[in-house]
Amino acid sequence: MIGFFGGILYALCVTASCFGVTNSVTFTTARLIHAAGREHHLPLIFGTVHPKSLTPVAALFLHGTLTSMFLALGSFGSLVVLNEMVECYWYFVSPFQSLAYLGHRRRGSGAEV
Repeated sequence: MIGFFGGILYALCVTASCFGVTNSVTFTTARLIHAAGREHHLPLIFGTVHPKSLTPVAALFLHGTLTSMFLALGSFGSLVVLNEMVECYWYFVSPFQSLAYLGHRRRGSGAEV
């Protein structure tokens, strides 16, 4: 229906979309690692930024190392299962933890949240 050039255009759009998702996942994960290092949830080295480029280089290296290990040691099926477990945690457990934290914070400080 859309022809050969429409198929090429569609494939280029899908490629651009995948590239955007890969960039956003990489930089968002590195930013989360950087914030956790800065708040002392991870070693402080992950909370530092490069003085010249102002990027969280150690956090990017940790993300790259963990991603490479998952890709090298796991199969596609195990990566899908890991992804689903993390998503289930994120959608079902994390909100309850947030509510418990906010309730504890409200009782402890005397101020409304």
